[in-house]
Amino acid sequence: MTIEFWVYGRRGYVEVCVGKQGETDFALRDAPRTDDNRWKFPRCEQRTNLGLVSKYDEVTTEATAAACRGATVFRNQGQGKQCVAGEDGWEHRVQSRHTPPWHPAFFEHLFWFLR
Repeated sequence: MTIEFWVYGRRGYVEVCVGKQGETDFALRDAPRTDDNRWKFPRCEQRTNLGLVSKYDEVTTEATAAACRGATVFRNQGQGKQCVAGEDGWEHRVQSRHTPPWHPAFFEHLFWFLR
């Protein structure tokens, strides 16, 4: 049962951040926004990937598309396809971590029938 819980939550939280080289500073991700640095922040999207069958690739692709859509709304318009493909200086940073069994998202996904 312990192994099943570990597999169920493995790579359970996925965060994808996108930015353009030379314009985006990924170190600012958790820093407060000011007028001086507001255009230097990467665009990040979070998704959950819970279950015995991992959908990591699908979740990462969906989060990348959403992050690129948000990153190209005001600046770099028309570069959505290049952003998704990671071309022309666009950079993707994907982080994933284990979701423990006591996390609310774990309970919601595992016990969906109790809603």
